[in-house]
Amino acid sequence: MTVIIGFANKGGCYLGSDSLITSEYHIISECEKKIQLFNNDTLGIAFSGLCRIGNIIRDGLNIPENKNNLKDSEYIFNVVGYIRERIIDCGDVNDNDSFNMLIAHNKRIYTVDKGYCISEIHSRYFAEGHGAAYAMGAMYAVETRCDFKSKETKQYAQYIINAGLDAAINHSCGCGGKINIVRVS
Repeated sequence: MTVIIGFANKGGCYLGSDSLITSEYHIISECEKKIQLFNNDTLGIAFSGLCRIGNIIRDGLNIPENKNNLKDSEYIFNVVGYIRERIIDCGDVNDNDSFNMLIAHNKRIYTVDKGYCISEIHSRYFAEGHGAAYAMGAMYAVETRCDFKSKETKQYAQYIINAGLDAAINHSCGCGGKINIVRVS
């Protein structure tokens, strides 16, 4: 259980997460790193759900760079294909396991479900995981009532993501621990 958030503005892409890992009704860790950066911080992946996916993303991936200058959608398709191959190679994930990923790249956010279906997010932000509904509601409420002079700054992105993560952590029993936010170049 978890909450992960992707946010994009003209200033870049940001990924945020809580850090709680549970197993059924037990807290395993409150300091799990759920976001990993690749390729000189130009691609970021956040995971929710099955902890084994996080292990593979953190320790078992060497994401290839976009050396062939593919369109972003083609490059992300290849990245997800590579991740899928690595997960299958590890052999630890079955059909009953649930997970989602958010991928941030080139000022775009993509969501990937356990069937490896890729969807580009066409709003400023998106959340996945156990606390996603709380996070989305809080981010919407804060964004529509916020007095920031510019909504294209790092400070604005962090403010909105913090609001979403804070709501999820305080209202969803599957979310907790520290808040992590990273910028994807």
